[in-house]
Amino acid sequence: MVYLWILYYNRIKIKAIKKNVMKLGCIRLCFFCILSLFSLQKAIGQDSISKPQNIQGLCKNAIYIEGGGNAVTNSLNYERNLLYSKNIITNLRLGFGMDFFRIKSSVVPLLPIEINSLTNMNCNHHLECGIGITPYYSPVEESPAFPIYENLDISNLKSKVNALLVVRIGYRYQKKTRGWIIRVAYTPIIYDTSFNGNSFCNHIGISIGRNF
Repeated sequence: MVYLWILYYNRIKIKAIKKNVMKLGCIRLCFFCILSLFSLQKAIGQDSISKPQNIQGLCKNAIYIEGGGNAVTNSLNYERNLLYSKNIITNLRLGFGMDFFRIKSSVVPLLPIEINSLTNMNCNHHLECGIGITPYYSPVEESPAFPIYENLDISNLKSKVNALLVVRIGYRYQKKTRGWIIRVAYTPIIYDTSFNGNSFCNHIGISIGRNF
């Protein structure tokens, strides 16, 4: 009996170690992708990086709503341009989303944070690439992307902060001057699960808004 208990305890401990290693790997991947975006911009436009106020007529801010994407279901977002070059603009996106229906009788707030780079700034059509993390406050570890706990009574469970890792590649319509923004992107999600460590979810995001 003692032997079986030791085996069970060791199995749980190994799963916990594996889970922590996977989390650390996702964090490292996130930082690597962010550094890669900045390195790419520096390599392409090393001699032409400018501050926002030095780009005549170029809007520095944007606000938009997104269906799907980084907040899983929906979000309201603010975006600010950070770095400029001849061919690439890098911006920071901060948002707020609510998941009302994935977990029964519960509301899950999500805070998408993302760094994006836009290419081909000489026209209105852009390739957009980015990496982001979305913290969310939930009584379960699993991503709100899936209705794993639809029939679970979570009234006695304590909520805690979890996070999604989101990668973005897609199309963006945006003028240099004020106007509409339309974004369509493939946004796969890496999320934590107590069943089998980190899991991968194919996902898309569609946004519409204005720059100013």
